[in-house]
Amino acid sequence: MIGVGFAVRLCGILLILLHLTSPQGQCQTPGHLHIGIKWMGLAAHLKRGQNVHLYRQKLDKNGYLALTQGLVIGLEFKVNPLLAIRLNQALIPSDCAGKFLGVTQLGLSLWQSFDHSRQYVGATLGPVWFYRHAWTALPQYRDDGLFELKGNTRQWQTKFVWHGLDLGYRLALHDRGGFELNCMPGLPEVCTFSPGAYWQAL
Repeated sequence: MIGVGFAVRLCGILLILLHLTSPQGQCQTPGHLHIGIKWMGLAAHLKRGQNVHLYRQKLDKNGYLALTQGLVIGLEFKVNPLLAIRLNQALIPSDCAGKFLGVTQLGLSLWQSFDHSRQYVGATLGPVWFYRHAWTALPQYRDDGLFELKGNTRQWQTKFVWHGLDLGYRLALHDRGGFELNCMPGLPEVCTFSPGAYWQAL
């Protein structure tokens, strides 16, 4: 299991290596490939769910805030200084209920700087596929209708969203990368937050 302390140390190591090894260049140059690694993270539930009693790492008794343990890998190919094609892949060995969860998104990403500064805000719009080991085997599980059971063994629950949205904030520590924070709003149920680092690979 990936703990909070490990995730913080991993992000710190990535940022240090990024600073020491990256040559000068333009982070938003078209044709370049960006790679991001983030910890996932924090789940903020917007309403009290039916399965709060199953959350293993809830930060309050009603389960509005809960920790998940996993990583998000992002690949982003710059089409022009503002637009990119982005693939997000989350691998979460332990979701709110301690089960494996995967999230895959492919979409178009748009980034804009604050007055030509080193701070950027962005959004990725595209379909998202959620798949997790079924919670149905857990004691006192209540079907809330968010996921569908799939497969002959019915061991997986899935959900597909055409209009998935991922919001991002970047602070460029130098010309080839820096700190990144992403938020995926799964309205009206939950928002997830994942901090990490990104850098220009090619």
